[in-house]
Amino acid sequence: MRKSALLSLPALVLFSVFALHSHGQSPTPRATAARPSTSTIACPDNTTLPRDKRTPEACAKAAFAEDGHPVMFPARLDISFGVSQSPSKASGVYIWMDNQTEVAQSHYVCCEATFIDFIELYGADGHRFPMKDPTLEKERITGAETAWACGCSGWVSIPPHTLKVIDGGDLYRIYDLPPGHYSIGEHLSRNYWARMPLLVPTPPDPDDPRLAFSIP
Repeated sequence: MRKSALLSLPALVLFSVFALHSHGQSPTPRATAARPSTSTIACPDNTTLPRDKRTPEACAKAAFAEDGHPVMFPARLDISFGVSQSPSKASGVYIWMDNQTEVAQSHYVCCEATFIDFIELYGADGHRFPMKDPTLEKERITGAETAWACGCSGWVSIPPHTLKVIDGGDLYRIYDLPPGHYSIGEHLSRNYWARMPLLVPTPPDPDDPRLAFSIP
């Protein structure tokens, strides 16, 4: 993840979405069918576009050229995540957030680590591909929350009605990947949804979209 994207935010922002659901019974953030997003695609944080040239169209073109086209997963509470393959590196992936709410959202980044919280890797046979670190693999299987040790970290802010890259990393850091065909589906990040302790998100569906790619 580019360090220039890491921004400090007041703690209030982390819980701003809670206020939308603080009355009556605690809602369950169920996945909704994918629909065309009306969000504006943010320019890459390290864009060289002059400020007066950063139109929505120009930012979208720059973002897709640098970070790839994302496959978006179904939305929960008007927030959806997605994944793209780096155009310049087969094992590089980026995590996107589409914030269709009326309030800014935030994501804590632990460089080259937290990106894996949002995705699940599958082999060509359709079975989940195991992580190379036994501790990480056990935490993933048991559903435990991973406590990352970070060399660099920070917060990314996602304005309302904005689609933006929030995280990224190299799959080789997590998996021993032989050449072949793979796909990436959604994994519900406990580190993200744990900020909403009264909400129990529904798990991904096997028929949800996946990003297909190959390792040469």
